[in-house]
Order: sequence, then structure tokens, then C-alpha cells
Amino acid sequence: MVCSMRSGPSEETPCHPQPAPRPSAPRPRRAGTVELDALPAEGQVAEVTAAGDLTIHGVAQAVDVPLQVTMTGDTAVVTGSLDVTFADYDVTVPTAPIVLGVDESGTVELQLFLTQS
Repeated sequence: MVCSMRSGPSEETPCHPQPAPRPSAPRPRRAGTVELDALPAEGQVAEVTAAGDLTIHGVAQAVDVPLQVTMTGDTAVVTGSLDVTFADYDVTVPTAPIVLGVDESGTVELQLFLTQS
């Protein structure tokens, strides 16, 4: 189960099993391998796109995430970000009298450190 550690279970949804896509009809999952022709030289950047499904709030959406790969010694550092609109994932933007406003979108960021074993 996945629950928010920041706010704890909410009245709307206490927790979501992972993964829990709710498509209206079965569809093939998008997943694959991200391939580079060669690792970039130290200090150089390679750009690739990862295709897959992002699940938030129990709703899966197909996404393409642009990634940047750099080498630091023998470590590949992979970074990327993706803008998401909460309504696309059935997330209701919270409201409260003491809150001036909350954006209807956010950014998912990732950073991976990969080494060959």
C-alpha cells in the first residue's frame, strides 16, 4: 500500500495499492528498454526518452519522459522530469480557508545513479 507520509491517510482516499491502474478496458502496458548507442564521455550529456505508464492516485497514464544521462567516473547519472496535471489522475486539488491556492499541476522529478555490477 502507498500512503502519503506528509499528510497521512486522507478522507478522500486512505491508501492506494500499488500498482492500481483503472483503465476502462484492458490495454497493453507500455514498457521497454531505454538504449544508448554508447555511454557519453565524461562531462558530455546524452538525451533519451523513456516510455511507460505513470500511476498516480490509482490512475495510469501513458507518458514519455525525457532523460539526460551523464557519466561521473564509472557512474551513469540519469535525471529527468515530467509535468503532470492532477485532474488527469483524478486528483482533486485540496482547498481550505487558510490556503491561498494550490496549483492544478506539478512536476515529477527523478535522479538515478547507475553502476555496472
